[in-house]
Amino acid sequence: MDNTQNLHTDRLVKRAQRRLVWETYGPTFALISIVALAYVIGSSAGFWQRIGDPWRGIALIVSAVLIVRTLLKAFKLPVPDISTAMRRLERDNKLQHRPLDTVKDHLGTSVHDESQATWKLHVKNAAGQLDHVRAATRKPVLAPIDPYYLRFAVPFVFLIAVMAGAGDNYERFRASL
Repeated sequence: MDNTQNLHTDRLVKRAQRRLVWETYGPTFALISIVALAYVIGSSAGFWQRIGDPWRGIALIVSAVLIVRTLLKAFKLPVPDISTAMRRLERDNKLQHRPLDTVKDHLGTSVHDESQATWKLHVKNAAGQLDHVRAATRKPVLAPIDPYYLRFAVPFVFLIAVMAGAGDNYERFRASL
């Protein structure tokens, strides 16, 4: 396996690992962002000042509990490692016999010429499978939990609330805490 092919597959494995991290932690990040933005929207729009202290306190506690609960769930999730990313890349490209591991491996202690020739052929076949490797496919992780695309509406409403409360946003946010 030459250097360019090695660099190419290393980049693809890293990209697959980043995609696995997003698929693992993306829903957590989205939920935390939506809860935090919803609270900030309420403060920018002056909603918390209008409804009074008990409700503002309840909203703050509910928001904090949701964020902490979501973070605790996220800490329990396994962090995708290189091996998982390699399996994902091989599975998405329908590669057989784990060629990514094979090209990085070496023959153990065999001194027989037949064994070395067989191993070189095996590595050559594995490297041949890697000639047409493509990036791992993206899996939709937010669509199943947000079928109505509220993740796009919340930042839009946030911008409207910030524009509506222009000048008083900091004071409103400080008062909401």
